[in-house]
Amino acid sequence: GGSATSIATISGSGLLTAVSEGSVVVIAKALDGSLADATLTVTIEAAADTTPPVVTAEAQTVGNLDGGYAVARSSETGTIYLVHSDVTTVSQESIQAAAGAKKACAQPVAAANSDVHISTKGLIAGTYYIYAADEAGNISSKSANAVTVVDKLTLSSDLDSANANINSVRESVDGSDVSVSEQWVTAAEKTAYQNKINSARNVLDNASSTQAQVDAAVAELQAATNDFNAAKKNGTYTEPAAPGGAPFGG
Repeated sequence: GGSATSIATISGSGLLTAVSEGSVVVIAKALDGSLADATLTVTIEAAADTTPPVVTAEAQTVGNLDGGYAVARSSETGTIYLVHSDVTTVSQESIQAAAGAKKACAQPVAAANSDVHISTKGLIAGTYYIYAADEAGNISSKSANAVTVVDKLTLSSDLDSANANINSVRESVDGSDVSVSEQWVTAAEKTAYQNKINSARNVLDNASSTQAQVDAAVAELQAATNDFNAAKKNGTYTEPAAPGGAPFGG
């Protein structure tokens, strides 16, 4: 008969069955009374991991500004990828190429079945799917639900410019109290512009804003900026001249 170890068992007919990784020495002895024997060292290795992880994620709409992220989970440790739907053949190479085109990003998975936040900063707008890769390099199928990335970069930049613009002019009734070196608008004109800025800010800050809503906010803010710029007028106030011709305070 055969004997067993923690690494393998062997039957009386010589059938060796692996139990765990390691090495065992198999000894065979003749039963014909000749006392002949032979030994063989067998190394048992773990079977290669060929099973991909499972990725799960809810349908999400996220922006591409700093702080934007999608959430997903993987059944194994490794890496989670957010990949644009344009990438139809997913591999490590295609994901890397897509990342260079701002169509993919990655986030390590430190713990299986835990939420992973995948940054969407700078990604181009579009539909994305999530994939997971395990430590052995097996890549999952795409997530059942899609992630919609909304481009908010233009709206954010236009808002910064609009805020600087509205603060660059004075408010006046007729410009008589505004220096000739400065520009002014009426209170009503400034309020109308501020309202458009506030509306655009609400769209930017709303995590659920669609691309159509963001694009509409950009167009409305640009139109309001054009109207505001057209309303600007130069002041008419001139510092009174002091005796001798120099302005007071000069």
